[in-house]
Amino acid sequence: MKNRLFKSQFATQSGKSIAANKNGTTDLSDDATLPGLFQTRLIRDDGKTIPVEISTAKIEDGDTPFIIAHMRDITIRSRYEAELDSARLAAERANDLKSRFLANFSHEIRTPLNAIVGFSEIMRKSMFGEIKPTRYAEYVEDIHHSGKHLLEIINDILDLSRIEAGEMPLAMEWIDLSSFLEDCKRITVQLAKEKTISFTCIPPTAPVMIYADPGRLRQILINLIGNAIKFTLPGGSVEVSGIVMENGGVDLTVRDTGIGMSEKHLKDALRPFGQIASKKSVDQSGTGLGLTLSRALCQLQDIQFSIESEQDEGTIVRLCVMPDQTKLTAMSHAISNLATI
Repeated sequence: MKNRLFKSQFATQSGKSIAANKNGTTDLSDDATLPGLFQTRLIRDDGKTIPVEISTAKIEDGDTPFIIAHMRDITIRSRYEAELDSARLAAERANDLKSRFLANFSHEIRTPLNAIVGFSEIMRKSMFGEIKPTRYAEYVEDIHHSGKHLLEIINDILDLSRIEAGEMPLAMEWIDLSSFLEDCKRITVQLAKEKTISFTCIPPTAPVMIYADPGRLRQILINLIGNAIKFTLPGGSVEVSGIVMENGGVDLTVRDTGIGMSEKHLKDALRPFGQIASKKSVDQSGTGLGLTLSRALCQLQDIQFSIESEQDEGTIVRLCVMPDQTKLTAMSHAISNLATI
């Protein structure tokens, strides 16, 4: 049985065309369209074509079949959908252009900056003779320090733009967690000493390896430890630990007794370039990319990132490595004793 319905140019149902007869009516066959919901365009008496949505169903009264069809004008909805699609595409194009611009811009700046940092390092070490007068040596120290700081900022921006563009390469491999934590401690311990902050590193109680990009994971952990030290007042403490969970996963935790954040400030800190104003005597320098970049790098490696913080109570950041990315090592590893400064 076929039933003719409406004059239309074309109709679609589930992405398939419904053929129109030569006289302009549309055939609705039992097996193809009933019941169904599809959109089509109808020609009104004034000649204007409008989009409509049609829902159809078949009922039977004895041996007599009937088709029930409900049609509604979706002109306004279609216009909104088209505007949303257009805005989404424009936003995607703008974001892509921004990411590419930042990547190219950062690369062009980083190249000469590397030369500045490198030559200032040579001058600091007096490789070609002592620098006189002493004031010039102080200037060289300032140049080197500022250059390194600017290079770190550029590297963060470049990494974030690569992640947003989907072009961040990873070199995944198995990492011995105890050795890895010891390396991170060695890099950051001096910062804690300079602020008279207690720094504790707790290695895993069992030899375990995790599957990650060692360079990127080190970047994440050093970033988090640096933040913890930065926002902890003298006399406070920072603790880094790696714990093997019952399910076989690994919980990497950075805990501090710093100034902490309110719930609102925590949301701001997780946004790119988010800076948290504080009346406490802490260093407010930085781009505000640390947490954003760390979380993005974790997501790339399928590592769960979570953060808890309370005003004036401190902050806890956890990196959860899933069981399928960890393995206990068969051979015995020397695990360093609990080291507290």
